[in-house]
Amino acid sequence: MAVHFCRLQNKGLYKNHAEDWRLAANHDSYIDMDLLSDYLIADNLQTVSFEDCTHTMMYLSEMGLRGEDCPCCAGKKHSRVDITNPCLVIKNMPNPRGKLYRIIDGRHRFEKMRIQGMTESQMYVVEYSDIENLFEHCNYT
Repeated sequence: MAVHFCRLQNKGLYKNHAEDWRLAANHDSYIDMDLLSDYLIADNLQTVSFEDCTHTMMYLSEMGLRGEDCPCCAGKKHSRVDITNPCLVIKNMPNPRGKLYRIIDGRHRFEKMRIQGMTESQMYVVEYSDIENLFEHCNYT
């Protein structure tokens, strides 16, 4: 099962720059990505500007830690990703950067497109209110 976590980023590379990605104060959340498969349809494809997007490792990306220098995979995913496979973004999902879209699947594809100079792409767009009830609350450590 693949999951997307929503938690406070305050350890490791984030120890000097904490970002709170939780959906509600004082608890973490996650979603089973398999629950979103019904949303990956042509009707949900939209052209999305990268300026309107964020992801949980955007801070590291801004420091140049992306692509071949990605700290989570040492660049392995960057070389393998297929940017023709659309990212999945959630519209109006809470995020500490105040962006309209939060990428919950496709961060490495997104960063590869940015490195290649792209500024927008077709992405699966799902409204947060349509899936909010699919998130489970937990204490992730």
